[in-house]
This record gives sequence, C-alpha cells and structure tokens, in this order.
Amino acid sequence: MRFNSNGITNADDAMVPIDNPEYYGVYEELARIGKLTLRYRGSWYIDPEKDYKKQIKEGIELSKQFKTPYWQVKSFKFFADYVIEEGTGYLSEKYNNREDEWYGIKVWEDEKLKDALLFIDKAGFQIHVHQLGDEAASYFLDVLEYVNKKNKHWDRRPSFAHVQLLKDLDKLRMAKLGVIAHTAPYWSVRDGYYEELNVPYLGKKRADNMYPVKSLIDAGVRITIHSDFSVSEPNLMEAFYKGVTRRLTRQEYLKMKDEVPERSALPPVNERVSIRDMVTAATINGAYANYLENDTGSLELGKKADFVIINRDVFNIDEELIPTPRIISTFFEGIEVYGNINSPSP
Repeated sequence: MRFNSNGITNADDAMVPIDNPEYYGVYEELARIGKLTLRYRGSWYIDPEKDYKKQIKEGIELSKQFKTPYWQVKSFKFFADYVIEEGTGYLSEKYNNREDEWYGIKVWEDEKLKDALLFIDKAGFQIHVHQLGDEAASYFLDVLEYVNKKNKHWDRRPSFAHVQLLKDLDKLRMAKLGVIAHTAPYWSVRDGYYEELNVPYLGKKRADNMYPVKSLIDAGVRITIHSDFSVSEPNLMEAFYKGVTRRLTRQEYLKMKDEVPERSALPPVNERVSIRDMVTAATINGAYANYLENDTGSLELGKKADFVIINRDVFNIDEELIPTPRIISTFFEGIEVYGNINSPSP
C-alpha cells in the first residue's frame, strides 16, 4: 500500500542477501499467494569480502525457484565504491578536505571483477552497480567493455545507481554500452549535505557538477528515477519537481533554512530537465530497465493496465506547483490497489 499510494507498480530491491532465505522467502510467498500489488525485481548483493564465485552460483540457483511475474531476481549488485560523505567514494582527483593523497575506496580489484562479471554475464544475468565517484564509474566501464568483447552479444542492460559524479567521456561510454542510469533527483539539490559535506570534501567546482541528468540524456543514456528507499521516501511528485528545478521544495527549505543559506538550484542549472523527461524516466524507462517495456510503462493495447490518476495535469502547471498534485487512484493490472477519496478534485 505504501508504494501504491505513491503511484508505484514496479519496484527494485537492489540489496537482496543470498544468505537470508527469510528475506527473499517473504517476497516469494507473497507473490505465490497473490498478495503483491506491484512487481518486484531483485538483485543479489555480492559481498566483496566473501567468495564471489560461490555467491554467484548460489544466486543463480536460487533465482530458478522464483517463477511468478511478481517477484524475480535476475541481477547481481556490486559496489564500485561507497559514499562521498564518508570519504569512501572513489574519485579521480583526491579529496579536498585531506592533506594526504586520498582518492577513496576502489572496492573491486580488476581481475576479480572481470572474472565475476564474465561469469554473471554468460549466465544471462544483469549487472547493477552502486556508483558515486567518477573513478568508480571509469573502472567499472573498463570491465564492462572487456565483458562485452569477451562474451557473445545479448541485450544486457547493465545499470549504474546514483551517478553522483561522472566524467564527460564516461557518459558517452555508458551510452555505447547501454548502461542505464538510475538517477537520484531527491538528492540533486543544495541541502545540508551540499553545504556541510560535499563542498568541503570535493571543493566547490566538483560539488557544483554533481548528479548529471540532462547531459546523460543528451549523450544517449536512458535514465530512470530511484529513491534508494528507505534513504529517501519514494514521492514521485517531489522527484519530478527536483529533476525540473534542482531545488528544495518550499516546504523543505522552510524546515532547514538555518543550515541552507538560500533556496537556489544545484549547479549546473543546465542539468535541469523537462517534466516530460521525468515522467518518461519514471514510466517506460523504469519498465525497460527490468525488461518489462512490453508489459507496462505506457498505456497501450495489449499491455498490463498499470496506471495512476492524479488530480492535476503535471504537464501544464507552474513548476513551483509540481509537488502539489495528489494521487487519487493507482491501478495494477486493471485493479484499483490504492484509492484516496480525500483527494481534492482538479
């Protein structure tokens, strides 16, 4: 109900533990008895501190037992680095707040990563990557290029989640390799993190070039929207607004104005996108990322009837009003799974 109330009918769990049958067993049981009102797709988390080959083999075997269309695990999750705010994102230039030559943490050695990705790719599974630092993207793209050359061609659809910092050349490499960018509009704002952590850790120039979106689209990269729940709440209207403006909502700013000096857009402003770009990211692109574009993601004859009714036309309102529309109903395969009788009429 929580996701349905936000208009969500497809969701990804990118951190499924291979060694916890109670965790993935709940999904499977609910899917089997018809209690899921959205389609979940999962990624097995590969722990770099453990035997990666053993984990991959176990994940492949476990995935065979998930036979319903509502819960499937067809992907493996890798951390390329960790997070900028802790100094563990992997950068091409050293951290600004330290005197030593510290570039962050490169999680995987190249040879181990090549071996792991070749194995996964050959088995027909997707590759999902947590990536924040620009150098993390570079070394993972190097290995993805290697995998593409070594293994036979197929519709891979790998993805990078978060994409906080990227080199311009790597945006083009992502497009060429078909890497999907799961963007984070909830975070692409000037907030307390920007003022207190990003600028000191990265310096103003790098901090003012975080979270690219428009340049990814222009490079030919397909983008989606993620919340990284429970880090951020999956409020699509808020995500749309921040993608279009790269600003805090008025309500958010009033709550944090003591720590944020002004309610201005996160630079560069040319990374702002249109409301249509955001809706596309949240619908057909999200479906595509999970090989579901023939079933959902748009209203077309022959597709599943997943759709949302809202009380305002987001394509024809002032951008400051984009966060205000309310979801009246969410339909999943033609059945209303959420209804808000208190939503005001348009």
